[in-house]
Amino acid sequence: RRQLPSAWGATFDTVLAVYTGTLGSNLTKVAGDDDSGGDGASLVTFNTVEQTVYQIAADTVTGRAGDIQLDITLLVPPTVSLISPASGATFTAPATVPITARALDPDGSVNRVEIYRDNTLIGAVTNGLNNDFSLTWTNDVAGGYKLTAKAIDNSGESATSAAVGITVLGAPQAPRILVQPQNRTVP
Repeated sequence: RRQLPSAWGATFDTVLAVYTGTLGSNLTKVAGDDDSGGDGASLVTFNTVEQTVYQIAADTVTGRAGDIQLDITLLVPPTVSLISPASGATFTAPATVPITARALDPDGSVNRVEIYRDNTLIGAVTNGLNNDFSLTWTNDVAGGYKLTAKAIDNSGESATSAAVGITVLGAPQAPRILVQPQNRTVP
């Protein structure tokens, strides 16, 4: 998870910093900013660690007094899992492999789901139906493959599913028929 605090609404230049530790002693700076939010506003982004207490300091660059509005947004990445094909599924070349990933975003929406075969992008889906994002992969090469799905949400956060292993078998070969001359017997 990421935190996205911002200081804005002031009529003066702000500076914003995030620390871990106890106030008054042993503070460790995690992130800081002066003006990346535009118009004198400060914006920091940092990854949070569960069970960690953070101290947020907002101040002015010039020492002027006044009000500062502090907004804190928690960005939670989406969750994603491959629901088909099942791990260990077998297909025969030329294979048509239907792939469905289920993706959810607790603090927004899923913009797209990308499907990968052995870390190579094979397609992206932007129009999921009931949180399921589906595509069909056509493959005519026999072999073992690892499929993963990556979900990207409306705030740019992403998550990758566990890999699902599948096998594409070679195309069946037509039997070879040998014709013996009529005057010979076949044992």
